[in-house]
Amino acid sequence: MVPPIMRLGYNTNGMAHHELGDALRLLADIGYRSVAITIDVGALWPFAAETGRAVERVRRLLDRLELDSVIETGARYLLDPRVKHEPTLVSADSASRSRRVGFYKYAIDCAAELGSGCVSLWSGVLRDPVSWQEGMARLVAGLDEVLEHAALRAPGELVSIVGGGGKSALLFGLARSLPGCAVLTTTTRIFANQTARAAATCRTGTPEFEAA
Repeated sequence: MVPPIMRLGYNTNGMAHHELGDALRLLADIGYRSVAITIDVGALWPFAAETGRAVERVRRLLDRLELDSVIETGARYLLDPRVKHEPTLVSADSASRSRRVGFYKYAIDCAAELGSGCVSLWSGVLRDPVSWQEGMARLVAGLDEVLEHAALRAPGELVSIVGGGGKSALLFGLARSLPGCAVLTTTTRIFANQTARAAATCRTGTPEFEAA
C-alpha cells in the first residue's frame, strides 16, 4: 500500500492576532497544505451569535484554498478567563466538567461540518486531593459522553497519548471502560509497539480523536 503523502500544516494558535480567514489565506499563500484550527475567541468562538454561519464560511474557504484541517481544543482561556485550560474533564465541580464536555461536543460538530480529520482533546490536570479511582471515574464519564456524541457524527474513535512513559496499563484500562475506543501508547511509536498497533487495528477504523 502506498503511504499517504504528508501535507505540511500549521496551527492557528501561532497566528492568534490574525482573523481566522486571513490566517488561512496567508498559510495557503506560503505553501501550507493543512491547518490545525484551535477554537478560540477569534476562531470559531462557540459563544458567537452566528456560529453556524461562521463555520460554513470557514468550510467554504478551506475548500477553495484546498487546505485539509484538524480541530484543536487547547485554547488557554476560552472557558475560564482567570485560570488557564480550566475547567477540564477531571475538575472537581460536575457543572464545570459538563462545560468542558459541551465544548468538546461543539468541537466535534465543527469538525464534522468542516470535514476535519481529527479532533484533539485533553483530560486536564487533577487539582483536588481525590483518589486515582475518583479521577479516572470523572474522566471516563466525560469521555463516554463525548465519544457517544462523536459516534453520531463520525463512527470510529481512537484515543492516543502523546509521549508515552509507563502509562500503558492506565490507557488500556481506559479503553476497556469506553466501548469502541482503542488506545495507542504513543502516536510516534505505533509501529514499534505491535500490541498497541494490533489493538488499534482490530478495534477501530480511521483515527478520529486524540486525547492526552
